[in-house]
Amino acid sequence: MFTYSVYWIRSTSQWPSRWDHLLVKEGLTVSFWTAVLWLVIACAPVVILHVLCKFLLRQLESSHRTKGYEPLKEHTHQVEHDRTYVLSSLVGTGIQLLAAALVAALAAVHGLRDPDSRGSMVQLSFYSFVGLGALNGYVSARILSSFKSSNIMRSVLLSSVLPPTLVNGILVLLNWTLDAGGYPHAIPPATLVSLYLLTLSICSMTVYMGSWVGSFASQADWQLVPFHGSMMHHERDSWEFHKLGFRFGGLLLVSGAVGAALFYHLTTPPHQLSYTSLLLAFGGFVTISGCISNLSAYFQFSSGNTKWWWESFYVPSFASLFLFGAGCALSTLLFWSGQGHAALMLATYSLLAASVVALASGAIGFLSSWLLASMVANYCVKMDGRCNL
Repeated sequence: MFTYSVYWIRSTSQWPSRWDHLLVKEGLTVSFWTAVLWLVIACAPVVILHVLCKFLLRQLESSHRTKGYEPLKEHTHQVEHDRTYVLSSLVGTGIQLLAAALVAALAAVHGLRDPDSRGSMVQLSFYSFVGLGALNGYVSARILSSFKSSNIMRSVLLSSVLPPTLVNGILVLLNWTLDAGGYPHAIPPATLVSLYLLTLSICSMTVYMGSWVGSFASQADWQLVPFHGSMMHHERDSWEFHKLGFRFGGLLLVSGAVGAALFYHLTTPPHQLSYTSLLLAFGGFVTISGCISNLSAYFQFSSGNTKWWWESFYVPSFASLFLFGAGCALSTLLFWSGQGHAALMLATYSLLAASVVALASGAIGFLSSWLLASMVANYCVKMDGRCNL
C-alpha cells in the first residue's frame, strides 16, 4: 500500500507567465510524410520566387523600353555602390523589428494580450515579425532604388534569410542552454528545424512581394538620391545649415529624453518590470541612438564624407555592444559563483537584446539621417543650389 502527501506552495508567478506546461510534450514524433511536407513547403516559395522574378524582370524591361530607356551593355555612366544591398537588408530588418514591437505594444494597450503574460506577448511578437516581411522587402527595395542599385535580388535573398536565421539562431541557443542545464523542457531538434523551414518559407514570400511593390513604387514616385556634400560657400549659408541640423537633432533629443523618463518611471519600485515597460525602454533607447546617429551623419556629410550612410547605421548599433558587454560581465560573475546555467541564460539573452537593438537603432539612425539629408537638399534648392551637395 502506497501513500503520498500533497503540499500547496504559494508562488508569485502567474499561470499565464509559466512556460513549462507549454513545452512539456511527451511522445512527440515526426513522421516521414511530415518531413516531406516541410520540404515541399520550403521548395514551393523558391519556385514561386523564380517565376515572379522572371515576370518582374520582363515587366521592368518593357516599362523601360516604353519610356524610351535602353539597357546599357556596359554600365559606363552608372555609379554602382558596393554592398548597398547589405545596408538595405539590415535597415529593412530593423524596420521589421520595430513594426513587430509596435504591434505587440498596441495589442497590450488595447487589452488584446496581457502585458504581464510573457508567453502570449512573445508569441504575438513572433507571428507579427514573420508576417511583416513585406515591410522589410518594401523598405529594402526603396532604398536600393534610391541608390540606383541593381542588386534587388541579392537584397531579397538576404532579407529572406536574415530574419529567420536571427530568430531561430537565438532560439537554438536558448534551447541548448535548457538542455545543458538538465531541464526536461527543451524543444526537440526536429521541431526547431521544422520551425526554421516554416519561417524561412513565409519570409521568402512576404519579402519578395514587398520588394515587388517597392520596385514599382520607386519608378512611379520620387527618388531621394544619396548626398555626399561639403560645407556651404558663404558664412550665412553655413550658419543656416548648422541651425537646421541642430534643430532636427534637438527634436530627437527631446523625444529620446521623454522615452528615457517613461522607462525610469515604469521600472522603479513599486512598478514591476513588465513586457510593456521593456517595449517602452526599447523605444527610448532606439530614439536616443537615432539622435546620436543623426548628429554623427550631419558632421559626416558636412565634412565631405561620401560614405555617411554607413556611418549613420553603424554608429548607433555600437551602443548595443554595451548591453552585450554588461550581460557578459554579469554572466561571468554568475559563473564564478557556481550558477553556470543562469550564466548561460543571461549571456544568451544579452546576445538577443544586442542583436535586436543593433538592427532597430541602426535602421532608425539611417532613416533619420536620410530625412536630415533630404531637408538639407530642399534648403539648398531654395538657396539656388549654393549648398554644393
